[in-house]
Amino acid sequence: MDTQILYKSDGNYYIEEIISGEYSDRGESITRYQVSEEIAKYILSYIN
Repeated sequence: MDTQILYKSDGNYYIEEIISGEYSDRGESITRYQVSEEIAKYILSYIN
């Protein structure tokens, strides 16, 4: 199972995807993606 976190840092939005070592043959991996403010607001509209 993976975990995805949306956060804002230094005025930029990022999604961080964390894949547990149990589900990856490479061990735990963390990938960060920079996303636009429009995409971040779109994602947040589903939460609110």
